[in-house]
Amino acid sequence: MEKIDDILIEASRCLNCKKPMCRKGCPIATNIPTFISKIKDNNFKEAYTILHENNLMSQICSNICPVENQCMGSCIRGIKGKPVRINYLEKFVNDWANQNNITYEVPINKVSNKKVAIIGSGPAGMACGIELKKSGADVTIFEKEAKCGGILEYGIPDFRLSKDILTNLIDKLKDMGIKFQTNMELGKDITLESLKKEGYDNIFLAMGAEKQSTYKLTDEKTRKYP
Repeated sequence: MEKIDDILIEASRCLNCKKPMCRKGCPIATNIPTFISKIKDNNFKEAYTILHENNLMSQICSNICPVENQCMGSCIRGIKGKPVRINYLEKFVNDWANQNNITYEVPINKVSNKKVAIIGSGPAGMACGIELKKSGADVTIFEKEAKCGGILEYGIPDFRLSKDILTNLIDKLKDMGIKFQTNMELGKDITLESLKKEGYDNIFLAMGAEKQSTYKLTDEKTRKYP
């Protein structure tokens, strides 16, 4: 856990720009200046609420987002110096909330009575499930592996993203009422037709890009591709 004095010093560097380019650089438009202003006021709980109202996957994002090309890369302070370390502040808020048993209760607006199947429990599947559940839909996420999370579980090493963080996120989704079924492979254990027969109104495919990428690495001696 970072020292609060260090966090407050970093937060104080935020200029609270009238036109926050950091927010424009964020793919999900996180209200960055506002959550940082709450840190300045020592109101960490409200900062946590602001983050999670916009993005229930905040703790995941603060660990793995390419911030140099997004929020931090757009920070005005970065033009002539070092940008505000936005992910550092976001990590602190989430860690503080976990240590103090602070949670965010997701509001469910029961405007939908749809039954939805999501194939794949990676970031896309979980994000879709969260938004649908917020509207009141009955959501089940099917995963072909034994554990949920997709690339978060099987593609990102522990030193970059602790599996405890992923487990906490999945638990939050379960608390919302989202159901998970593992070891269920599309085309083998379930099909689109079988899901329709089970009463699913909509099916969202979120299997991800499973085909690996290859890189052309040169031999240092010959400078030729192997």
